[in-house]
Amino acid sequence: ASERGGSVMLGLPQGTEPAKIIAALRDERLYCDARGTTLRLSPGMVTTETAVDALIAQLTEHIGSRRRRAS
Repeated sequence: ASERGGSVMLGLPQGTEPAKIIAALRDERLYCDARGTTLRLSPGMVTTETAVDALIAQLTEHIGSRRRRAS
């Protein structure tokens, strides 16, 4: 009871479609949720480096590509 997990909240840029990121992460068997443009994650002790790499890759693909188009 004294050990608790934490949640990580990531504010996504306006115009980002959280549902697309969530679907892409689900395809990687990574599960998260969103409230508006805030992506909610709950990494824990069993979260692997591979899972974190997949998260970063999906965020880069969805947010990075949007930023390149906006420039």
